[in-house]
Amino acid sequence: MASTYGKQNIRDNTLHNAQLETRCPLDNMQTAERSILASQSFCCNLDIPSLTDLRRVNRRAMDIVDSVPQYAALIKHCPNIVRAILSIKADAFDCNVLYKTLSTFSCSTCECFGDHLYLIDCRRVCYHCFTERLESFPLTVGRASKLVTHDMIQRSKATSSRLPGEYCTAWVGRDRGNSVRQRLQLFDRRAVIRDLSSCGIPKIDNTTRNPSVS
Repeated sequence: MASTYGKQNIRDNTLHNAQLETRCPLDNMQTAERSILASQSFCCNLDIPSLTDLRRVNRRAMDIVDSVPQYAALIKHCPNIVRAILSIKADAFDCNVLYKTLSTFSCSTCECFGDHLYLIDCRRVCYHCFTERLESFPLTVGRASKLVTHDMIQRSKATSSRLPGEYCTAWVGRDRGNSVRQRLQLFDRRAVIRDLSSCGIPKIDNTTRNPSVS
């Protein structure tokens, strides 16, 4: 039996069939995604101490920092490196630089495997370069002031703090070195002076042996 009812095309001034999804699209989710991506990109350009301070602001900041892929990978695979950076206050490089450096294998000055990380300016170094090459020996404020002016020292951004502990003098004889209780600010030699050949290797070997951090 055929239906005799015909659909009437009545315009009753309602919006249920006004194709609102096409005429008025909403970008709420897209805006939120762009905001998260922008926040993550901003976090990648922060140094680890600043990133840690930002994470402590509130729960939202903590969630954003933890969502950064580079930071999450650092915390998961090498948390002790993050702890070391925070301990010596190394802030001359950002999170992205640290992630890229740890993604490499070679020493920054030779082709050997870089099993050490020079945390003042975030470079991979092998044991030989770490113990023999001049640029691997940082400068204290006192020694740097004998080589360059005070203004040049202040302009240097590649700095860190030495941890309290026992520091030896090149493992010679029975000399066990001196116990250091105060923090000393260390400057990257390459950042302070241009000509490394003008300075000799310092007598103090800044290798900590069983430090007792107070």
